[in-house]
Amino acid sequence: MSLRSPLQMFSAVSGVRDVLIKRDDLLEYGDAKGVKGNKGRKLYGLMQQNWKNSVLVSYGGTQSNAMNALSLLACSKQVPFVYYHRMTRNKPKTGNWQLCQQRSMITFFQPHMKFHQLSEALLKTRNFSSYSLPVDSILDYEVKYIKQGGADPISSLGLTVLATELV
Repeated sequence: MSLRSPLQMFSAVSGVRDVLIKRDDLLEYGDAKGVKGNKGRKLYGLMQQNWKNSVLVSYGGTQSNAMNALSLLACSKQVPFVYYHRMTRNKPKTGNWQLCQQRSMITFFQPHMKFHQLSEALLKTRNFSSYSLPVDSILDYEVKYIKQGGADPISSLGLTVLATELV
């Protein structure tokens, strides 16, 4: 899969200064249709992995672009997507939250949780009991845990590809 996106010239100040824009919003990421822009770059390394017997887990806000991109990725790989959030009521009826709900995102409310504790539980101890996960069904899966916003070491692969395109 090629990640080479086009460059487009843009006049920034009434023709005084031209700027080149890297059009990652035009990229297609294989079977992960709808994943575009910087989220596509961040998730590129994740897209390249083996997804057999996997579950995707993340956390963050209820209108997050990363949540939306991860839910699209999970759908394309046909794996469960578990998402933790802090919102208690008045869940959005439109936007990214609604789109992800339609894609069968599994959500859990964690009111006072520090999300780094979730990370530790998932990656080190695999103790899911205090995090409302369906323990019996998830222990057989490889957990692919992505931090809020896609800020994860796995994102370096897509950013490395971007850097080589710019050189």
